[in-house]
Amino acid sequence: MVNKFERRLSIELVFLVVILFLLTISQRFVDSWFFNLSWYIAFILSWILMLVFSFSVLLDKNARGYSILTAIVTSLAFGLLSIHGLSALARFVRVLPTNLAVNNEFFIANNQLIFYSCLIVVYFFHMINALLHRRKDQESKEEIKEASEEELRQRRDDKLNAIIAEIDSQKNSDKLTDEDREILNTHLLEEAKNKEAEDNL
Repeated sequence: MVNKFERRLSIELVFLVVILFLLTISQRFVDSWFFNLSWYIAFILSWILMLVFSFSVLLDKNARGYSILTAIVTSLAFGLLSIHGLSALARFVRVLPTNLAVNNEFFIANNQLIFYSCLIVVYFFHMINALLHRRKDQESKEEIKEASEEELRQRRDDKLNAIIAEIDSQKNSDKLTDEDREILNTHLLEEAKNKEAEDNL
């Protein structure tokens, strides 16, 4: 269940990142409030899903390997995009400040580079994660199918063995033991002697 939820989150993140890039490209050719609003909504959703994915995997005791690595990378991307996320969220939540000051020259100088680099890294990591979980799901389904077929074969063999055992028991019940044969022969000899005595009379 957790793996399916994790895979669904990865697919949704991949889809939202693709939508973000498509909206970014479309805004260069079409200046529309609808595309602008859609871009902010898609980014806020992807930003929130990064946090949900990171918590769901890092707090899961059964999480292993690549899932943990993806969660760590996603949490780092969430942190680097927090200024962008809060600025975008402030357009819809009036309580939040609209202008956030960052006292970091590197971040200010490479603002766009950091933004799109994080989205690209998140895209590739979650694409691989979704594909890995898809393969695991297929393998588990094949194992369940093989187990069910093996169980059916086992049940069929048990029924055949039971039928064979019943037939053997019926055959054994029809057979006479040596003791039964001796008793039957004794009765036959006595009947023959009695018949011979009657004939002599």
